[in-house]
Amino acid sequence: MVWEGGAARLLPIPISWPELRVPINRIRGIHVPSVDGNNAIDWGRTSADYAQHRPNYPDRFFDILASLGVGLQRQRILDLGTGVGFLALEFARRGAAVTGIDIAGGQIEEARRRCAATGLSVDFLVGRAERTERNVSMTLRHPAAVI
Repeated sequence: MVWEGGAARLLPIPISWPELRVPINRIRGIHVPSVDGNNAIDWGRTSADYAQHRPNYPDRFFDILASLGVGLQRQRILDLGTGVGFLALEFARRGAAVTGIDIAGGQIEEARRRCAATGLSVDFLVGRAERTERNVSMTLRHPAAVI
């Protein structure tokens, strides 16, 4: 994206690698080059490996959030795109009441498995972030505190 005359304009990016010359997907009018051969991505197929091999966020990250008033005991946290629950589980460990939502059922299954193994309580739900009104109701008191 570049700025021209005070307006943003998308420029085509030439790709010279033959393996990246694949069809273009259209997502809500945005052209996104596909590097997966137009295959549907199923995040659930990698959930167990992801949970096992991806390091969690460092404690310092949560300490900084707590110093900003985020993730405190008895605070209600909504984790959209929770994946396998890294953020949700740590907020729960620190005493927050957490709901985690993800569109991928396999991710939620793995998050629930990890939650059960820790003995923590997190409400993990399958759903779309754009449609959370069907899954959870929360009151946002300080919109600026959303991360």
